[in-house]
Amino acid sequence: MIKVLKHGTLGSNPMTKRHSHMSMLFTLITALGIGLLMLICAPGCKKQETAPDPIEATAKKADELRKTIGSFKRIANIPIRTGQLSGALALSPDEKHFAVGGSDGSVLIVPLAGGASRSLIGHKESVYEVVFSPDGQSLLTGGADNHLIVWDLKSGTIRHDIAAHNGDIKALAVSSDGTLAATGSVDDNVCVWRLSDGKRQQLLKGHTSSVYDVSFSPNGQYLYSAGRDSTVRRWSLEKGGEKGSPLTMPNTNVKLNWSPDGRQLIVTGLHGQLIRIDPSEWRVSHRQRVSHNRVLAMDIAKDGRVAIGERGGRISIWAADIQSKKPLLIVDGAHNGRVQALVFLENDEQLLSLGEDGQVHCWNTKNGQIASVIGKLPPINGLVRTGAIHPQSESIAIASAGKLFFLNTADKDNEPKEMNPGDGGVISITFTPDGTRLLAGTSTGLIRVIKLKPTPSVETQHSVHSGAIRQLIYSGDKASLWTASDDISINQLDAKTFKIKQTITDHGSAIVALAVDPSGRRIASTEEEHITYIRYIKSNTIQWTLRGHNVSHLTFSPDGELLATVQGRRKVVIYQTEIQKKLKDLRGNTTRIQAIAFHPNGRAILTLDKHGSLRAWSIQDGTLLSSANAGRGVPTTLDVAANGDLVLTGGIDPQGSAKLFSLGH
Repeated sequence: MIKVLKHGTLGSNPMTKRHSHMSMLFTLITALGIGLLMLICAPGCKKQETAPDPIEATAKKADELRKTIGSFKRIANIPIRTGQLSGALALSPDEKHFAVGGSDGSVLIVPLAGGASRSLIGHKESVYEVVFSPDGQSLLTGGADNHLIVWDLKSGTIRHDIAAHNGDIKALAVSSDGTLAATGSVDDNVCVWRLSDGKRQQLLKGHTSSVYDVSFSPNGQYLYSAGRDSTVRRWSLEKGGEKGSPLTMPNTNVKLNWSPDGRQLIVTGLHGQLIRIDPSEWRVSHRQRVSHNRVLAMDIAKDGRVAIGERGGRISIWAADIQSKKPLLIVDGAHNGRVQALVFLENDEQLLSLGEDGQVHCWNTKNGQIASVIGKLPPINGLVRTGAIHPQSESIAIASAGKLFFLNTADKDNEPKEMNPGDGGVISITFTPDGTRLLAGTSTGLIRVIKLKPTPSVETQHSVHSGAIRQLIYSGDKASLWTASDDISINQLDAKTFKIKQTITDHGSAIVALAVDPSGRRIASTEEEHITYIRYIKSNTIQWTLRGHNVSHLTFSPDGELLATVQGRRKVVIYQTEIQKKLKDLRGNTTRIQAIAFHPNGRAILTLDKHGSLRAWSIQDGTLLSSANAGRGVPTTLDVAANGDLVLTGGIDPQGSAKLFSLGH
């Protein structure tokens, strides 16, 4: 029997029917799943968000912190007039000017007849050597920054700035034709340079200690050098090697010069003799005792007379006759301290001298009287040992060359006021918490209390150590004063009476750095033998120890939760103090870090490096937030105001050895 279906189909086979049922079941399940999903999500279901880019997130956080801290703006170059002339003296070929080098890296060009001098600023440290080119168009200088600089005197610009050595340049000479220069250094090497392009032509190795003088032979074939190893050496400029064996002298040689006829090389030095060398036979031909003191300066007149300057400040002039036993002229007390340089003028009737006292004199070579008065030279900036900002940012204090300097921040464009706090120098300083006094730690273990108003004056002093006091740091509650000394001890003092509460003597070598936790829980200290102790103050027990990390600086965060250290001179490593865990390495510095400090907000750390780069870094991710140039010379100090609005740096710089920066917007 045939059944007629409602849908008009004639029928279906079993497989088709089963497939239809499965399809319906799948559709039903799918619909139920979608409905269930909608039920779960509704009504608050949102579209899934894309995860934030970590680089963008880091940059955003850095921008926020950068806006909070602001940027460095230099608001004052502060002169610290404690520098001195550094021993370099040269006379221009026309005898109208002389050049002298300064301990702040400046070079002064001074008119011999009087008038305004001018400064050449290029070196970053003391200038030890100055030499005019034979045509008077150029000046060559070398110094403690290891650089040889060739100056164009007409424009005052630098023609060549050459990183010449791996140590101080202590010797400098120019060939008679003006094409070559020679330098000698405490790195024991002698170098010959082409002045046309500033390239090194020869590196001459042989000395076993510092080279103190170099001199070209009159015929231009040889270069001669002398130094601390008590030898005089001869070098072939054509072949580049040493010509013959070195001649041995009795002691350190400091000066070389030629007799007027160019046939004798004359050497003098700490042995107090004039030693004449015959270059043709390469032997010592005569020795003449001219002093029982150390001879540090020499020049030879055209008539053969020899002027020598001694350590004790005496100048004497000797006849050309090598048999003479007594000098033609003696000027006792020509300078207060060492005679550092001597130059005969063209007529040989006058002699320029430079002394350790910073004075340049012009002497009559006949009677030993002052022939002409050299005008007062511009003051030289000195090295800042340390500095501090007043708790309310009202003023700053600077220590330099045993003196103190004070400057109100409102009068930052004026010269600072100078004070001599007494014997023992000033090694460390800090303001008292109320800002009414300054504490000065001395080399003799004293703390001098200096009352600031109406004028700075020593109020009291307290003996708390037997060695120099390197650091003075108040505790967070201001009830204690912590000191670190060269006697390898740390003292906790009562902040009012300066009586010793406790003494810590765990270190076995000189204490390099001390930090005090502002929360009052810990102190940290490190020593030369690379051992750092983090100590609980209350129990006087060591919490943990770092060994072998070459730590040079320490500072706690404002809340005491973090300890920042400088390790290996260049790297800042930050630790979580409670759990003794390293939190972060900041590796952005490429040269030695001289000082570090936390920003008062605790979110950034400031570093000051050897080249004067002042930087602020994010602690969270190491991002550089702000940077500035803190001067030419090697910096020594960094301080941040309590509210973070001012930053003080110090070093040595002809444009002002202390720098004051605002930090903000």
